[in-house]
Parts: sequence; structure tokens; C-alpha cells
Amino acid sequence: MATVPATVEAVWVAIAGPVNIPAPNRYVYFYPNGDIASRMSRSGILCRLVSVSELAYDRRSQQPVIDFFLQPLNEVGPAVPPMQAPALPAPPMQAPPPPPINAVEEPRVSCHVKVLTMTDVGGKQGLTLPVICSNDVFPVKLREDDDFRMITLTDPIGGDWVFKQKRTRDGQSLTTGWKNYLEGKNVVKDDEIVFKRINDSVFFGIRTKKMR
Repeated sequence: MATVPATVEAVWVAIAGPVNIPAPNRYVYFYPNGDIASRMSRSGILCRLVSVSELAYDRRSQQPVIDFFLQPLNEVGPAVPPMQAPALPAPPMQAPPPPPINAVEEPRVSCHVKVLTMTDVGGKQGLTLPVICSNDVFPVKLREDDDFRMITLTDPIGGDWVFKQKRTRDGQSLTTGWKNYLEGKNVVKDDEIVFKRINDSVFFGIRTKKMR
């Protein structure tokens, strides 16, 4: 797995979507089958959350991952109903130090999510972008007299991808380079592509239907 630098933690959160990461020493339930049916039958294993790994990506799929290290406390079954699980208090939180008087200016951050259509992934010829995405996310906008320009986007594990950003009648599109990006990623219709801009750098990744 690839560890996420602190400077791009926001990218991990953007691609993963809304997540609730429990703190260590909490009691949690582990469901071996990982589905709604098992939770309804109360077949979970009561565990203590020993530790939580750093935010990371799977290098092959580039999907955001996080590892939980659990200590089982009982056997599989309804011996301890979920509502009766003991709870440990969260570790005390220390207030952050006050910012210096001459604080560094907050970075410019913007995000846009697009659901991929069959047109985007079927022929692999290009990705259509609404105007609001291209204007808000990409640092340099196309000039009125420019039909296209080459841009560089960074994937979750730090790889740079060069695309041709082309003006279309209804907005803009990424053409040259898009097919290469899709190769081997098993991207399908209704997956989402997430663009995250931090200052003048643009990161992007795929949020699969399985993650939602």
C-alpha cells in the first residue's frame, strides 16, 4: 500500500467519500460476511480496536484503504447484543495551538465529482466535463481563442497523467491520454471520477460503485 502524505490527505477523503473512522480502544463489531444480513442477525464478533493504520491506497487498484487491527473478545454469535457492548471513553483531545499572527494563507481547495457514462468509458476516446468542473478545478482556463491545451493531473499514488483538454460545444473534454488512463483499471459505467484541486495542483481518482 502507498501511504498518503499529510499534504494530500484531503484527496484520500474526497475519493473515499464520507467515512467515520473510530478511535483506538473503542469497542466495535466485526462481521465476517460484511453484509446487511449478518448485521441484522447479530452474528458479529465483539472486538477492541487496537490501532488504526495511516490512510493509504492500494497500489494496484488505487482505491483508498485503511487497516483496523482488532482484538476479538468473544466468539461468533449473539452472546453480546450490539446495544450492550461496553464503550471506552475516547482519549483526551488536546486543543490545537493558536495560529501565529502572520498565519500562512489557507490553500485554495475545490472538488468536483462526475458520474461516468457509457460514452466516457465505452469507446475510451474521451471524458466529457461540464463547464463548472473545468472552470472551478483546473488552475488555468482555456482562452477564448484556444481550442485545446495539454494539462497534467496527479493520481492518488503520485503518478502524473497528461491529457489534452479540449473545448466542446457543451463544455470541455479530456481526450488524448484518457484511453491510456482507463486501460487496466476496470472502470465501468456509473463509477465516479473525483477531481480535487489544492492550489495549482489537481489530483484525481476513481470512486467505484462498490465503495458507495
